[in-house]
Order: sequence, then C-alpha cells, then structure tokens
Amino acid sequence: MMMMLDSVIELDERLLAFAADVYDLTASLEAVQTSRALGSHLRKAAIHTIIQWNGAGGAEEDGVSRSALQEALRHLEESLYWLRLVQKSAFPPELVQRAGDLAQEAEALAALSRESLRDGLI
Repeated sequence: MMMMLDSVIELDERLLAFAADVYDLTASLEAVQTSRALGSHLRKAAIHTIIQWNGAGGAEEDGVSRSALQEALRHLEESLYWLRLVQKSAFPPELVQRAGDLAQEAEALAALSRESLRDGLI
C-alpha cells in the first residue's frame, strides 16, 4: 500500500523545511570557531536525510526504496543527536531554543518515518 500522495508531499515539505532550518542554525553555530565542527556534522546529517528521502522516492524497487528510507531515518536520528548536543551546551539561549524546536520536529519526523516503514506505507 502506498502512503497517500498528500501525506508524502507533506512529509517531503516538512523534511525540506527541517533541513533549511538546520542550515540556518548551523550558519549561526559556525560563526563561533569552537562550534564549527558541530555545525558541520549537524548540517551534513540533515542534508543526507533529504538526499536519502529523495532517493527513496525515485527508487524503482521496494527493497531499494525501503533501504533508502531507513538511511534517511538514520540520518534524521543523527541530526537529532547533534541538536540535543546544542541544547546541552553553553550556547546563547536563542540558539538553544532554536535547536530545541528543531529537535521536536526531528522527533516528529522520525516517528512518522518509523510508522511509515513499519506499516509499509511508503
């Protein structure tokens, strides 16, 4: 069974918005020399989430699509790890709040992705 097209489009848009917001956050993080590596890891994880998600959509075989979705979920969970690290670190409150908001969205997106994989909806 395929996930409803509207749901797929919504998830696609949310993942894209998530990656864009992470990119904005990492630009702020990278302004500080000591947090450049953290920002780089976070940005790469978010971008790889989108790359894998898009790869799954273009896959012709279900096994390839499922594998790409699992990779997208893995990168999304990695993004969540880095966002939690920002929350626990001594960054300015504004950055910590932005990271917290993004962590909540990452958790919601991961839950939707897990549910879709479990139920075979994608």
